[in-house]
Amino acid sequence: MDQIFTLLSGFQSTPVPGLLAGAGVIFIFIAIMGQFAWQIKIGVRQQILAALMGMFFLCLGVSLYLAPVMLSAASQPAANVPVSQPPASAASANPQPTMTASQMTKLYHDAPVLFEDDFESNQDGWKTGESSDEFSTDAAEVNGVYHRSMTSKKGVIWAEAVPGVQIKDFYMSVEATLVETTANDKDASISLVFRKDRSGNYYRIRFNRDGSYIVNLNKDGEWVTLQGWRTTEAVHLDPGVKNTFVVQARGNEFVFLVNDTYLTTVRDDFLADNGTIALAMGLDKADQTLVVEFDNLVIREIK
Repeated sequence: MDQIFTLLSGFQSTPVPGLLAGAGVIFIFIAIMGQFAWQIKIGVRQQILAALMGMFFLCLGVSLYLAPVMLSAASQPAANVPVSQPPASAASANPQPTMTASQMTKLYHDAPVLFEDDFESNQDGWKTGESSDEFSTDAAEVNGVYHRSMTSKKGVIWAEAVPGVQIKDFYMSVEATLVETTANDKDASISLVFRKDRSGNYYRIRFNRDGSYIVNLNKDGEWVTLQGWRTTEAVHLDPGVKNTFVVQARGNEFVFLVNDTYLTTVRDDFLADNGTIALAMGLDKADQTLVVEFDNLVIREIK
């Protein structure tokens, strides 16, 4: 291809293309007029031959002149065409479905901290001491962690609201460790509750020991399933194993992660105002025990 290009470029810079095109025009003129130099007349067959020769020389001359230009254009690489890309994540952007907890933490690093507690003291006023009612006997203390124990009298969910927090849109991270339990893998659970209103309605994500989880809305005392049971290998509710749970709520969209692994995103419009956030644990049957420790709770307000 380069040799052909060089050869044709050589012809382009000479009079050859112009002479050929000029000859072609002359022959076409003779074919049309039927005579040469106004003296020599030619027959019909010679007119046709002159027309063909004229077209040949004219096309050849034009081709020799234009061919190098056309080959040069064809040999150039195609220009890069910009492809539309989604905007880069910013502090106000929604987390992407595959975002890890570490990435989400960086995303909301500059968001104002609404509440933070490492439980080295009980200056925030968490409920402590022993108590008993028709559902369970339980005890709680703050001693570097928020240590909570419970013995069930029937199926029970204990939920302790974060002191002084009422919020709609937030990012929350908390560590939870199952210390011990007598319940089987599906009867003992750790949950996170949010947007609980004055009527007792709230959202909840529940984690069982077998790695299964579910997202519910408790509406007028009845469970509404927002996402049915799924199983993840990311959660490890074995005795003594720390798990880090993350919830991000923005508008009607809720994103859940555990141990730096994205779980799911659900959407619901029922609870659209500020509400309480609570740390929760549960036992599904009577005469079961469960001990859980919570630590390093951070809640950031997001816009």
